[in-house]
Amino acid sequence: MLGLVGLLGIWSWAKALPPTAPAFAPPSEEQVISAGFANLGINPAPVLGTPTVLQDWFGDQPLDLLGVVECSSSQVEHIGSWQRWHSVHAEPDDLSANGIALFSMFPIRSIEIDRTPNARLDHLTAVVDGPTGTFQVEITHPCPPVPGWLHQRQAELDHISDSAMTSDWPILVLGDLNETPFGEGWRGLLKTSGLNTLGPLSTPTWPSQLKGLPLPAWIGIRIDHILVGPGWGAGPIEVGPRIQSDHRPIRAHIWLKPPNREIMGAEPEQNPPKSVVSGP
Repeated sequence: MLGLVGLLGIWSWAKALPPTAPAFAPPSEEQVISAGFANLGINPAPVLGTPTVLQDWFGDQPLDLLGVVECSSSQVEHIGSWQRWHSVHAEPDDLSANGIALFSMFPIRSIEIDRTPNARLDHLTAVVDGPTGTFQVEITHPCPPVPGWLHQRQAELDHISDSAMTSDWPILVLGDLNETPFGEGWRGLLKTSGLNTLGPLSTPTWPSQLKGLPLPAWIGIRIDHILVGPGWGAGPIEVGPRIQSDHRPIRAHIWLKPPNREIMGAEPEQNPPKSVVSGP
């Protein structure tokens, strides 16, 4: 009887999860983008040059794009030393959750870091020229769904939806959404924005520790996400090891689909070079 109840529970839990973006084999290695995200937990970085668990994990598969939130000045400097990034755009904060940054191996033609009206935390929007086309990156960190912050949280979720619906480019969202795959806000976001999440959603990213005590990888729930619009193909998401933060990092391989062609795996036409404004 207990086994039957357990199976029914697992079935209902899986059924409740929203659909994820289908995974396809990428068209070619040169067109694949390695994207990652991490909530760094407002922790200072170690002495520059000292390797970290986060650096080692991402170093296994060097990133083309990395979005981070809750980042300090020392963390921005430390991540900037990992590799020769093309562009780094950041507004770090050593004392609060407002620190936000984008590290890119591709030219960034425009970027804006601001606070959504009526929201609590900063939001980053960038237009990036990738290997096969231009796309828009949103790095976001809505506040948790707690009393007193709900209107701020909804403002940020609406910002994501508005960006997805109005952008001239394929959308990529990297963020700690502070939202489980079962939340009303989560389902509303996917419905209004047309975005898809990369699975598997059953792999937890938070919490990796509780008041300094490490927790097993299977305890917790997924609240850190990579979302993509219909212009993208994607592989499954990977959840990383426990780091200094209470969040685990995530990464995935994504690629822009060939324009006006539905067959995945076909070679897309190369876009002509575009003028860009490089970051610092």
